[in-house]
Amino acid sequence: MQGPILVPEKCIIQGERKDLVSIFFFEDNQTTAPPAYITGENKNVTQFGIEDITIYVTYYANIIIQFQPATISGYVKNIRMRYNSYFSLEPVMGQGSRGRNTAWSTGQGTAIMLAGKNIQIEYNDIYSSGDVVSTLHNGMAGGSYFHVHDNRFWNGGTTHWGISWKQCIYENNVATGVSATSMGSNYPQYDHGDGNPHIQHIYHYNNSQNMIWGNDREMMTTDAGGGVYWGAVSANSQTGELTLTDWVGGIQPGGAMCILQGSATGECRRVVQSGTPASNYTQGWLPNKPFSVPLDETSRLAIMPHQGKIAFNSNHYSDGGPVQFYSTALNCQTIENVFERTGGLTAWGRAASFDPPHVMWGPNFRQVFYDNVIKEGNHVYNYDVIGLGAPYHPGGSKIIEPWSFGSLTNGQGPPWEPPSKYDPGPTGFKGALNRFITMRGNIVESNGGIKVCGTSSNVLVEKNEIYLSDVGIHYNETTTQGGIVVENNIEPSGLPSNYNPYTKSHDEL
Repeated sequence: MQGPILVPEKCIIQGERKDLVSIFFFEDNQTTAPPAYITGENKNVTQFGIEDITIYVTYYANIIIQFQPATISGYVKNIRMRYNSYFSLEPVMGQGSRGRNTAWSTGQGTAIMLAGKNIQIEYNDIYSSGDVVSTLHNGMAGGSYFHVHDNRFWNGGTTHWGISWKQCIYENNVATGVSATSMGSNYPQYDHGDGNPHIQHIYHYNNSQNMIWGNDREMMTTDAGGGVYWGAVSANSQTGELTLTDWVGGIQPGGAMCILQGSATGECRRVVQSGTPASNYTQGWLPNKPFSVPLDETSRLAIMPHQGKIAFNSNHYSDGGPVQFYSTALNCQTIENVFERTGGLTAWGRAASFDPPHVMWGPNFRQVFYDNVIKEGNHVYNYDVIGLGAPYHPGGSKIIEPWSFGSLTNGQGPPWEPPSKYDPGPTGFKGALNRFITMRGNIVESNGGIKVCGTSSNVLVEKNEIYLSDVGIHYNETTTQGGIVVENNIEPSGLPSNYNPYTKSHDEL
């Protein structure tokens, strides 16, 4: 097939069987490749599907299958895709083969681009030298009601860019990295200027992810960014209206509003609407639900895109970096996951944007880590952090090594970062970015432990078991708010209580 297949409204591309019928697309380059090889005949197509067929793409591609933002229903079912933009190249630097050479990134191209709503990606076998499933640069902020299940993925780029997904299920998928720069998966938001960047109600269940070697090697991350407000607030208890008293970066309907300091610290609400001017906000998970403690002059409020209510349950991760709730993550859970040779599992509140003096903060509130297992903790560290501006100090810095489960904030400066792009000076925020973190019933079978540091507060560590490890449970350099409870855990014998291998003497703790 030369050129794209443009599918009319409510039509299906259907093969007799994927082992009997295939489409082999003509080899295009950066100039001749269409925006997508299979997509709607125009941007107004709302429904189409493809099933029971094999697709081959053996050179440059932008997107193989694309759903447009107008989509209200669509599916890709029981197909086999083999997309390799480096097909038949020689493994010799600077030399091509059979008339081919490449001048594009090792993550070029996306197998399936999602946009709109009500899309099923099911029972497929997809090899992509670029990304597999994505909402990156899809023409809108994410999408909703996706069901991605029972697929076999081979990823050269990212397994899925889950940017701004809402009300989605990702389950029973097996993904293997197939390049030296394969990346993992994520539920981030990068379109916070759109007005609807929020991430919510994700069920990520019984998936396998392995062989991730590229970028930061993140198996899964929330990668928050942006925000429109950090500062003081006054509240009208009768109307529920909030008045913001400092610089406001814009409106954020649907966003998260969290009290990070002062009266009502630790409480969050959703913005149901924002008024005119932008400094007036109506607050509530439910309309006008009051804060349990009245706000006062000590209260400091952050408003940012909402990222939360994500469940990571019963997944298996091996040979990669961490699963991390990075920056903003609210009311998430990780239960009964298994890790082998990975960077572990962390709640990691930190700065959400780096534009001094308007630095925004991304809190990690109400996270639960229950009954997860580090099957084999012996792994390659992500990268050497020495020289990145936050060298190791008592308690470690930047990464969790050599522990496995952690509550971290910013770069783990003692207990906050020195003035930098993350904190513009002595007036910067120094409260707890992590609150109400529970680690219960987790097991480290070898080479790992539990670490609580930075500005974590209100953390419960109980009924965890750690074996065959040089570290156990360590907590230090936390804020004066405190509230770190450690009880009924099993640690390796012979280790001092609260042992930290980066401290020269245990007496220095």
